[in-house]
Amino acid sequence: MADLAPLGPMDGLGLPVEIGGVILAPLPSAPMVSIAPFRGREAEVAAALGTPLETGTATDIGGGRLVWAGLGLWFLIGAPAPDLAGRAAVTDQGDGWAGLRVTGAAAGDVLARLVPVELDPATFAPWRVARTLLGHVMALVIARPEGYDVMVMRSFAGTAVEEITHAARAVAARAALD
Repeated sequence: MADLAPLGPMDGLGLPVEIGGVILAPLPSAPMVSIAPFRGREAEVAAALGTPLETGTATDIGGGRLVWAGLGLWFLIGAPAPDLAGRAAVTDQGDGWAGLRVTGAAAGDVLARLVPVELDPATFAPWRVARTLLGHVMALVIARPEGYDVMVMRSFAGTAVEEITHAARAVAARAALD
């Protein structure tokens, strides 16, 4: 009988990698659920979570993080969801998404080649979230004090790594010319 072992979405993609001082590393695996409050129940869901449901932000909550993921949708990552029966649709997302951390002095320059979002820390400060394109792939970009977290659907993990690696090489090559 075959000895099967589970693989994470970033396994076999050659991570972590450092290019020109930019480090691309997989995010650790963590439980993740989506929370979509039913119409008119947003305040009840926010009360149950113990934090406001803010658009475009990521907030620490109960040992995890609540991340805005789109219109009327949040991801709770790394913490169990409270009982939201009758107030929100809660769906397991843990196997459907992959996450990368992009750090280093030029991390913003690398992602600026791929996302149509102003990444200047003055406007996209730590814990701001954008749902945007990464090249041609839908992604969530979360600003952190030391860089960015990039989340993509699991099936696009390889594409995201390839795109970010290519952009990092281009930024490093440009820096070598200066």
